[in-house]
Amino acid sequence: MGRKRAVGTSVRQPERTLRLKYSPQVSATSCMTEYRIELKSSMRTFISLVTVSSLMSLANAATIDATINGCSNGNDHPRVSQCVADRATRARSDLDAAERAMRVRIEQSNEDVSYLKPIQQRFEASILSYQRYRDEQCGLHQALSRMSIYTEEIKLACEAMLDSDRTQQLEHSMWWLD
Repeated sequence: MGRKRAVGTSVRQPERTLRLKYSPQVSATSCMTEYRIELKSSMRTFISLVTVSSLMSLANAATIDATINGCSNGNDHPRVSQCVADRATRARSDLDAAERAMRVRIEQSNEDVSYLKPIQQRFEASILSYQRYRDEQCGLHQALSRMSIYTEEIKLACEAMLDSDRTQQLEHSMWWLD
């Protein structure tokens, strides 16, 4: 038989306390087995939530291929170009709106100015940094696809994808300013 715990000993978990009481039928080994089973169940729940949220973020941001394929479905080249351009314009408009909303949130926050000033400076710097990244990253995709008839569309689809991702990031970050 394993080591026995004293009456009233507790094991602290992040969400609850598990009280263990000694009885002739309960050993530390059986309690640890129950504890491990409960912990594994919690871990499975956590992993499931992480997986679902990752898949949701992938589903929200259309990939370059998905944008091109979605626009080219039964369309000629000029219509594909217009479809991709419309998606890129819509994504850029959504990003502009998210950036404006973030500025408003920063300005209207009840936090101390000494706390908000660095946030505002970093936010403005992040906008410029993001724009440079987007231009270089999508320029790379354009250069890689130079043999395709959709070279310009691939660049625009890349911009739409990255702008949508950035919009989601900003929207999720705003809760820090509540």
